[in-house]
Amino acid sequence: MHEDEAAATAALEDRWRDEDGVVRCPDCGSTDHLFSTHGGTVTIYCGECPTSESAEFPDFKV
Repeated sequence: MHEDEAAATAALEDRWRDEDGVVRCPDCGSTDHLFSTHGGTVTIYCGECPTSESAEFPDFKV
């Protein structure tokens, strides 16, 4: 995993992390989630509802 990709992934996890330290969907509260990387963007998807959020890592090189 690219260093900036890892940082973007960690930032998304932090945004979804609740006060107990659990990564959960901000809309439905599910802890079921997955990540997808396309180009210079990482997206976190909830596994239970259509909620998603993306973060870019600008130093991505093809």
